Amino acid sequence: MEKVFIGFRLPLDVLERIDHLAGLQETTRSAVIQRCLRMGLDEEHLNVDMMSNPITGPVLRKLLQPGMARRVIEMLIGEKVNEERVQGLIRAGGKSKDTRRAKGRATS
Repeated sequence: MEKVFIGFRLPLDVLERIDHLAGLQETTRSAVIQRCLRMGLDEEHLNVDMMSNPITGPVLRKLLQPGMARRVIEMLIGEKVNEERVQGLIRAGGKSKDTRRAKGRATS
């Protein structure tokens, strides 16, 4: 595969994360960046395919409207969800307290 040199700027924190991964994996910055780009491109292609699909596209566009996902979640769980709870779930990675406790017991 032919390779082409490109140059670009990155925020320092992103470069530090790349360097950290490269050190953990005993590889180069370039290898980490290439792998991340491939994974990101694969994911982006899936997103584009889903959004351009005549069935999933309109559904996803509707769900991505501000507040719509929260309304669907509230409908599914049968209770109101406030912003603080949503942010807590995001910080917890979407895991419930019971899941985190069970995981803690499994590793103890």
